Amino acid sequence: MKMSVTPDNHWLLSSTFGTGSTWVYPILALPASMDLSKADGLLVRARLTGSGHAYFLLDKRNGSIYAVSNIIPPDGQWHTRYLPFAEFAALGAAKADVEGKLILSEVRSVQIGASDTSQVMDLEVSDLYGVFGQK
Repeated sequence: MKMSVTPDNHWLLSSTFGTGSTWVYPILALPASMDLSKADGLLVRARLTGSGHAYFLLDKRNGSIYAVSNIIPPDGQWHTRYLPFAEFAALGAAKADVEGKLILSEVRSVQIGASDTSQVMDLEVSDLYGVFGQK
């Protein structure tokens, strides 16, 4: 896995997989002052090459994770997608959420990444915004 900045100031996640699992989800900490409870969702512009599925995950303070999958197709083209927080569901492979629901003020980090069936994958993100004022 390699993370870099493109000449256009985009975030690029490049992965070359060996044998075994073919997934990569870097954890990006949110600033302590960021409170997602005032937001309605996220707007992301990205492109994915390979044959995989892109995911966006929200990590709660208690260790549970909420996810939305297939945020963009793996066709190498740019796509813009609105991800309403209401679409995020508890990730069964993560720690069970004793609170039983996504509490946005408890989100401390995010993960954006992909799983792939090919050996090489690139996920490039040009823009990521919080969407406010829809509630």
